[in-house]
Amino acid sequence: MKETKKNLFLQLAQPDENGLSRWVDVSEFSGKYERLAERGLCFARAGSCLDRKYIIEKDRSVTPGNGIDRIRVAGFKKEDVSSEKSVLSK
Repeated sequence: MKETKKNLFLQLAQPDENGLSRWVDVSEFSGKYERLAERGLCFARAGSCLDRKYIIEKDRSVTPGNGIDRIRVAGFKKEDVSSEKSVLSK
């Protein structure tokens, strides 16, 4: 059974109890973590499983161009209360 990319990234990033991790350089996506570099870092895109739970920060300042150089999770997302339906009591 293959591990999900989300779980592989979390193993590598090791977020704390508040959901804050270290910066993970994309050069670390080798060996066991090689799958993380596939498909344009799809595990960290908006709407991904990782994005639904964590605030994802991407750093593009290390190398020239628009490529992502490092990624981290910067805490947990708060639940969207606007999506909750209220029940009117009679």
